[in-house]
Amino acid sequence: MSDQPAAKFTFARVPPGDDSGKIFGPDDGNVFIKALQDVAKGKSCDGVKESSIETLSSIYVSEVPEQLLDKPLMTEHFSQFGTILKVLISVKRHSCTIHFDTHENAKRAKEHGTLLKGFTLNLYWSRPAKVTRRDSKHS
Repeated sequence: MSDQPAAKFTFARVPPGDDSGKIFGPDDGNVFIKALQDVAKGKSCDGVKESSIETLSSIYVSEVPEQLLDKPLMTEHFSQFGTILKVLISVKRHSCTIHFDTHENAKRAKEHGTLLKGFTLNLYWSRPAKVTRRDSKHS
């Protein structure tokens, strides 16, 4: 048993437009498990500090209804808030990630892009994925 104090983790649903610094959504259980494993190994958690949110320019959309999992539709909807660099759709996870050119455009989308075709979208800040050696071979 370690002499280190037990780590506490709290996950909360963050309402659209909330810039309180919480960036994890309901589909981020894998991030939670990794954080627990890191703490168990004595490593620090790989969370994003509130002060570094200003560096983020991507939005993660969770629990997307099947009829909205359409790249052209998402591109059209979110392009009203600024220049989009990339839209990634995950049908399996019912989610998508919108990569904007600036934090300001992403923030505007996060604050005002929550309604699409009568559905409320769950929007969260998204960190850029870490590129691994395996990923870089496939780029």
